[in-house]
Amino acid sequence: MSTPDYLPFYPEEKPRQGYGVQYRFGRKLIPLTERRPPPKRLRYGRRIAQIGVAVTFVLMPRIHALRLDFGDNRLEILGRAIWMDEIWLLMIGVLFSAAAILTISVLYGRVFCGYACPQTILCDLTARIRHDLDRRLNAKISRNGKLASTAIYIVVTLGICLVVAFSAAAYFVAMRGPFWPIGGPLTPFATGLILTIAGVLALDTLWVRQRFCTNTCPYGAMLSVVGDNRSLVVWYDEDRGKKECIECGKCVRDCPTGIDIRQGPYQMGCIACGECIDTCNAVLPKINRAGLIAFEYGHRLGPPLMHPRLHGKERFGLFDLKRITLVVITAGMGGFFIFRMATLPPVSLDLNRISAGSTGSFLLNGGKRVANLYHITLINRDGQPHNFRLGVNGLAGLKMSAQNRRFRVEAGRARTVTVAVSAKSGQIGDRTRFLITATSVDSPDIHASVSARFSAPLF
Repeated sequence: MSTPDYLPFYPEEKPRQGYGVQYRFGRKLIPLTERRPPPKRLRYGRRIAQIGVAVTFVLMPRIHALRLDFGDNRLEILGRAIWMDEIWLLMIGVLFSAAAILTISVLYGRVFCGYACPQTILCDLTARIRHDLDRRLNAKISRNGKLASTAIYIVVTLGICLVVAFSAAAYFVAMRGPFWPIGGPLTPFATGLILTIAGVLALDTLWVRQRFCTNTCPYGAMLSVVGDNRSLVVWYDEDRGKKECIECGKCVRDCPTGIDIRQGPYQMGCIACGECIDTCNAVLPKINRAGLIAFEYGHRLGPPLMHPRLHGKERFGLFDLKRITLVVITAGMGGFFIFRMATLPPVSLDLNRISAGSTGSFLLNGGKRVANLYHITLINRDGQPHNFRLGVNGLAGLKMSAQNRRFRVEAGRARTVTVAVSAKSGQIGDRTRFLITATSVDSPDIHASVSARFSAPLF
């Protein structure tokens, strides 16, 4: 009696003779008898990527790589501060981020969802914790074990959500130190922000989970619009599957979102994590068969021997002019943004003239002098605090009041002062331009200037 094809071979039986294809990687033929179940490389790579994303998420506000400071109305990027008067630079950064997401979506589909999405990382972590608790407490065969596992799982998940909420709040509130994310006592704003984030995360991890990916994920909806038939997808070989699939269903059970990849590569619930690929590659080689699931570009779906090996730029998904153009535009925007951030001056000035007195924009001082008031904001982007001295240039006869002329600005901070600039009556004409300068007392090479207008009566 012969052994069915779908069963593993017994030791006393001679393995089938023949050749199999080195799946997806070219035309080299490998004897089936030399096949071994490969390690779960995609899963290991996915875990490494997720750990990298988690560490980056925690460290970014601590090293001032990205932080939005509501107290000072500024955004810190790569150690540099962007203030409200530089909103155009912030818009370039937002456009670069959008272009990068669009490029990744067109080239590699939903790989971001499976390898770097915070939703996926948190769900994978809590799912692993639940699996270990069920195994240790025999939750599948013991009712008390199941109750204990559920209770511990909920408590641990709530703790994880609270820790993540503290780390997320560090993007918006001041830092005390490298390990404690919040500076000083919790303000009502910080408390409300932490509790809100923790509540949303708890609701997501305890109830919503992967239903968000399969039903409401905006990234998946966007990909259905911008993706095309050349994007990277998870593909099931239907032609071989009709003869070689053993219907074990393990690819469905191991899928985080619970979809059946055999129903097609363009499903909303597929997050391109590659779990089904590792699972199939671990099962079928045991019976001398190649895996049926793989990552492949949409226009190359089909038997591997029908497609040549990828070379050059095609190995990175750059098959046409559209993709090359997207990469060039995104790289150009990113390069320009980083260049502008790196070349921001260490000090900058901004001013607003104050309307005062019955004459509008100027004051009469006993009829002998005309004075204008200005709000001057000095931004110190340098890594050291500095003492600054204000002055006026470009117009003879102008004097600045001694009050607020000298002041100190801490590193990475801004300070606003009010100064008065005056001139003798009749000496200055109406709407005359001049410069207000700020020079560091301890480092004269650090200085900045801004153009101002001095107004005086015509009579």
